Amino acid sequence: MQRAHLVFSGSPRVHLIRIRQKGEEMRVLVLVLQDTEFRPTNNFFIPNSLHQLGIDVTLGDPNSLQIVNGVITTNTCEFMEGNVGSPHPEMNKPASCENFDLVWFLDYPHPNRLVDYFRILWVLNRRVPFVNDPASVFLLNNKIGPLGLESARFFASSSVLSDPQWIQDIREASPDQSFVLKPPDKGCGADVFTLTPGDPNANALIQSSLGNPAQLEEMFGSAVIGQSGNFVVLQEFLPRLRESENRVLLAGGQIVGGYRKISAEGDFRGNYLVGASTAPLDISSSAELISVSVATELLSYGIHFVGIDVSGDHLIEVNLVNPGGISGHLEANGVDIGVDVCQAVLTSCLGTQW
Repeated sequence: MQRAHLVFSGSPRVHLIRIRQKGEEMRVLVLVLQDTEFRPTNNFFIPNSLHQLGIDVTLGDPNSLQIVNGVITTNTCEFMEGNVGSPHPEMNKPASCENFDLVWFLDYPHPNRLVDYFRILWVLNRRVPFVNDPASVFLLNNKIGPLGLESARFFASSSVLSDPQWIQDIREASPDQSFVLKPPDKGCGADVFTLTPGDPNANALIQSSLGNPAQLEEMFGSAVIGQSGNFVVLQEFLPRLRESENRVLLAGGQIVGGYRKISAEGDFRGNYLVGASTAPLDISSSAELISVSVATELLSYGIHFVGIDVSGDHLIEVNLVNPGGISGHLEANGVDIGVDVCQAVLTSCLGTQW
């Protein structure tokens, strides 16, 4: 394989760009988890859309990523044309990850491998361009990192706490305010709770969110348990969230689609996994300005594909790895925007119109 031209894409990243021979297709590596069949998610829509654009797509397994004699490898398979419900090909061919024009990672490995996975991706990103910069994803794809962005001004008032007394003090200072408790590093609505004024479960929810350190110390002793407490994010609850929350899909710094997130009856969480439904995107002009502002800022961190949740004048969350936007837009509008998303991403990442 020929390599040429050191390309500096923001400091300190250096890419060795693969030089394609005349008539050779662009090659993209998409890292996805092994499955039994293609489901209506990004893991199908993105490789399929790239394939429709005439790109040579290889699927790679995040759980087999490693460095062998200095070369980054993973188990792979070729992506061929398919449909939702088609059998997922087995990724069983070890191959270098370095002979590609672009890497797009859509999944995490097993939690035990997560930190080293990102370290290996960081090494790979010195050699191959990525859709989303691994270091930025590692630091920003959670509930804490985005608080360091300029766009953090759009969040409702937020705190990251490990001391239950601070939570009580904040609640007592605003006795009529409801709050949301969120774990910093979980997704899909896991362990997200509301704290409402007068709720008799409030103390139990706070203790549980922090890992029940006092209870564990009492049961097993501090010598055994040690420092067992967790951090938790405490955020002001936004009223009328059910009527106004939208997922906005951003690609290449622009809005490419999205949908309304409607929580299930009796649940305040807008996550699809816990029963939320979709409707066509319906955002205010201020939410649209927020979306464009966030997209522009994230481009400066090497993030070309992201889904954000907005409500009125507020940013709710940032999703950088595998944001449900293509499938949600399809469900809400009946339109597959996968090709549009991929065109915007490729143009932004590689500087070539598609």
